[in-house]
Amino acid sequence: MGKITILQGDPSAGKTAVACSLAALVSTGGDLCGHPCKQRPVLMLSYEDDQPTLRGRLESNGANVEQVFFCDKTKLEEMKQDGEESVLTFNDPRIEEMIKE
Repeated sequence: MGKITILQGDPSAGKTAVACSLAALVSTGGDLCGHPCKQRPVLMLSYEDDQPTLRGRLESNGANVEQVFFCDKTKLEEMKQDGEESVLTFNDPRIEEMIKE
């Protein structure tokens, strides 16, 4: 909790499936490998999938989508300052801005 987690892997390896499953668990609260998990808000940032796609996958995993906040490539582009690169880095101020939002 309270950490940035990155899932990286080959296409179709199941990254989004794992992320949606974990996000659903955190958004509703429950048991994670024998450890209780309190209900908390989730920020999902995806460069590959848009919000409607992620929302559908989260709903199919039983997520409380009212607790899930989305940021996709389109939103990142909108947040970009003139002259900034599109690439997102670990210390990108847009990440902090999204968390505060």
